[in-house]
Amino acid sequence: MGINPTMRELPWPIAAKSVRAVLRRGGLLGGPATMHVRCSEITCQYVDTNEPPCPLSVELFEVPSNRLVAERVTAQVEPACLECVANALDLTHEEVRRGLWPLTDRGLARVRPGRCRLCGRRRVVVHSTRARAPHAGRAAAPTPEVSVAAQVAERQALMHRVAKRLAEVSGNACCPACLALAASASLEDVRSAFGPTGMLRHFVVAGGECSLCGREQAVLAALPDGRPVE
Repeated sequence: MGINPTMRELPWPIAAKSVRAVLRRGGLLGGPATMHVRCSEITCQYVDTNEPPCPLSVELFEVPSNRLVAERVTAQVEPACLECVANALDLTHEEVRRGLWPLTDRGLARVRPGRCRLCGRRRVVVHSTRARAPHAGRAAAPTPEVSVAAQVAERQALMHRVAKRLAEVSGNACCPACLALAASASLEDVRSAFGPTGMLRHFVVAGGECSLCGREQAVLAALPDGRPVE
């Protein structure tokens, strides 16, 4: 399924000429926070506003693939990579990426690094922001308030699992992603523990090959003296 190009030549009655209009995602340097159309007349007082009397709007670039992506992603609570979504919809990566712009603008979808639940690979994934439905026959339990002390205790337990995993590989280097997977932790939690006050401050961080997945990247290993985690 083809899509319209992101750049189009459009008639401009006010200036009695044609202008180039480009569909842009939100958050770009010097532009609005949401998806918009920018024209070649950048000195116009209405540039990027897409409000009357400016005739430009994002609807000019609407394509069927946007609707397909919206229907798929808003119904998808488990993370899936862009490639798997594209394959499921028989679209290109660019069509999926374009279709996500309005969804992220309205807070209906989240795009982040993670593990795809379909292919199992770690890459950029997307999923709906709506909450998961409770299991059939089981009422949704109210979310309890977690105290600060409980959060600290949970974080300490998690970091000790990561440190234990490093000790089990006898000083061999491991990447943060493999450590997070082995300890059932998030990649963000593992990375945040690398600082001078983190619980993994006694482990070195350097470029090298992970002993578990074999990828070349930043890895961790226990120091030679076997200094324990405090």
